[in-house]
Amino acid sequence: DLRQPRAALDLLRSCTPSQLSTTILIGRAMGALGDWDRAVALLRTLAESNNDNPDIAVELSLAAGKLRDYPLAIASYQQYMTLIEPTAQDYLRFADLYLIARDTSNSDRQLRLAREAGITGADYHVLRGRLNRLSGDMKSAQVNAVAAIGYQPDHGQAWSLRVESADDNDLEQI
Repeated sequence: DLRQPRAALDLLRSCTPSQLSTTILIGRAMGALGDWDRAVALLRTLAESNNDNPDIAVELSLAAGKLRDYPLAIASYQQYMTLIEPTAQDYLRFADLYLIARDTSNSDRQLRLAREAGITGADYHVLRGRLNRLSGDMKSAQVNAVAAIGYQPDHGQAWSLRVESADDNDLEQI
């Protein structure tokens, strides 16, 4: 149970890590304890000898992202995407990773792929709006914030985006 990462890590370390899933859980537990450096090192070692395992690739991407090692996070997620049949949600996650890394063109490309794969909803519009805001297109950011709120009225990030991208007239209406 990774809600108690210290106990989980102690238990997992007492096991013989003969299965990849056990070692992946050790990496997750290290991360849950904030030891991202060791989690990345462990997952990187696993990935080198198991480069056809999507679970390892995605876990390494998440851990590297926590360290803000975006080149490694992106490369690992790219590997993950080649090993699976990507869903709209996978493209959306990749767009978010690219956006965090400030790679707006690849973020936009992944958002388009997510849309083509059928993504809709608040999270899509918030991410699209964040990309608009980063690109300086506040009007489109505002449109996407409103669309996200339409899907999910209590979406905190959507409201935050709405306020951050608002001009004086928009603020009066909020």
